[in-house]
Amino acid sequence: MEIYFAFGRNTNPYINLATEWDKVQNNAKNSICLFLWQNQNTVVIGANQNPYRELNLDAIKENGTSIARRRTGGGAVYHDLGNLNFSFIADKSLYDAKKQLSVVQMALKTFGLKAEISGRNDITLNGRKFSGNAYYKDKNNCLHHGTLLINTDFNTMKNYLSPRESKLKKYGVSSVKSRVINLADIAKNVTPKDIAFSLKTAFEQVYGQKSKELDINTNDNIIALAEAWQNDNYIFGKWKDFDAKIEQSFEWGTVEIDLNLANDTIEEIFISSDSLYPKSIEKAKELLTGKKSNDINFLATNDTVMMDIINLVRSKICLN
Repeated sequence: MEIYFAFGRNTNPYINLATEWDKVQNNAKNSICLFLWQNQNTVVIGANQNPYRELNLDAIKENGTSIARRRTGGGAVYHDLGNLNFSFIADKSLYDAKKQLSVVQMALKTFGLKAEISGRNDITLNGRKFSGNAYYKDKNNCLHHGTLLINTDFNTMKNYLSPRESKLKKYGVSSVKSRVINLADIAKNVTPKDIAFSLKTAFEQVYGQKSKELDINTNDNIIALAEAWQNDNYIFGKWKDFDAKIEQSFEWGTVEIDLNLANDTIEEIFISSDSLYPKSIEKAKELLTGKKSNDINFLATNDTVMMDIINLVRSKICLN
């Protein structure tokens, strides 16, 4: 096993996300890399999120803030230079989310911060969230990435993010701002640079060896990918500004479904979700498109996310 460490010097969100993805596709066998990076004034949405429903687009556009879509699931997040992002990119045989999270917890202990793992993808202090995590797995490599709110501008965050009221009620809070906390609120004067150094040290302690510095080179593939992901068609293209016909929360996340029916057949289906399982969302959409109501009655799968979506659509068509 070999471990690698890299700190990105670029604050362009499209370059950073493309760099991360390039590493996922080309990670060395039997290795794990900790990649730390920052974005300047950016909103990043999950793979299956509808930006028209999740974001205050007028405020974002007015201030020239970037919008990016990542390949993993989960909810929308705001990045500025008071936030530090971490990515664990690992050979599938070495991937261990619990172990990776222990690196974050150990790093924060240096500053007297006792972090707790909460819910499906959050890390909290005193019951308030400072880190959201998301995951991706393919046949060879896995990605686990997350945010660390250190000194982020919460007023701007609140202005840009506009999640559904039902999601806020789920957490018993009235706003995005009231649910989150900056690490610097407790560990006074701590900076992203301080946290980055402690993460590198903790990473080496948890994995029991010195890390090798990894050069971050912006190659042609990364540039091409960044350009594609910056395109409005990628960020907005498949989404419409519509009122969801079905909305429901599950243990795995919230889902909104809009159906266009013609002759008792699903002609179009739009599924927006903060689920951490984007592949299941896409498979459900593919499975349901073109199906007649009678066909849906016979659909079955062992995938919980897909089955919940199928049942929601089935109930909607039956009501019609």
